[in-house]
Amino acid sequence: MKKLIIILPVVSALWFLTTIILAGAYEPDYQHMSQYISELGATGAANGQWVNLGGFIPASVLLVFFVVMAISHSSGQKKQLLGLMGIAVYAVTLGIAALYPCDSGCRPQNPSVSQLIHNLSAMSGYLSAVAAVFLLASYVKQHGSKILSIVGYIFGAVASIMFFLLNPEFPLLGLAQRVFELSIYLWILLYSLHLNAEIRNRNNRGDTSNIM
Repeated sequence: MKKLIIILPVVSALWFLTTIILAGAYEPDYQHMSQYISELGATGAANGQWVNLGGFIPASVLLVFFVVMAISHSSGQKKQLLGLMGIAVYAVTLGIAALYPCDSGCRPQNPSVSQLIHNLSAMSGYLSAVAAVFLLASYVKQHGSKILSIVGYIFGAVASIMFFLLNPEFPLLGLAQRVFELSIYLWILLYSLHLNAEIRNRNNRGDTSNIM
């Protein structure tokens, strides 16, 4: 069962990636480099409802399950728990953003209630994700994985920069958003490997103490 800590984020990432690729292929004139990912599930999109319900939400749910399992096997340290909760907020708010899709084009002059909820959810989720990366990187550093923590800080810095590039006026906002998501997911995958090793080491120490 502990292998699910690694499997769940991997499946979530692949599900999310596959959704973007397939939905982008069937959305007329969609440009990955210059358009928001949310435009694939926006009101009026070719397959918006299927993209949200069959793509974004399942990816979100898988990530929530990962957090639940991770917390249940965590060491209980404050930074670790706060970081995992940050990932949970990221996952849940992205699911909410899918339930409340943005208006057509995701850049309306007069946004609907759904657009406003979508924007608030996405922004809070992204900020929580960035905070989670830095918190977990700090936690990992305290537990002896300095190289991994540096990688985490780098991913957090990259995600922070990409977040500020998600302005509708930025011509490569689609690329910036994809780099943001990639940075977050890669860190979650690396952290899941670290957590799995941490659990294994903890169990081995427990077995040794029982023998003694």
